[in-house]
Amino acid sequence: MSDFNATKELIKFVVEMIQAIEKSVAEGLSIVDAVNFVKPMLLAIDVFKDIEKVPSELKNLTTDQLQELYDAVAADLSQGDKTQQIIEKSLEIGLKVFELYKYTKS
Repeated sequence: MSDFNATKELIKFVVEMIQAIEKSVAEGLSIVDAVNFVKPMLLAIDVFKDIEKVPSELKNLTTDQLQELYDAVAADLSQGDKTQQIIEKSLEIGLKVFELYKYTKS
């Protein structure tokens, strides 16, 4: 079974960032909302350190690993039927972030 931690961290980062944005917007954006972004920014350190592993990890994901991703995201969200779509969208967004990251490094 191959390791897919970079993919898990990327999904966690995207989900945490979206949750921080949702919470901040709901409260009415102010400087105090910076605290909402601490957790996603701490996750970003590991995400960008290993982001180049994500495409190959995605190619090799097993059904069990996909279920593990689903379970991990479902535990952090109370989105019910939307959880699968959130994972898919998070992967899409994460891969776009990877493409932009690669582009800026070149």
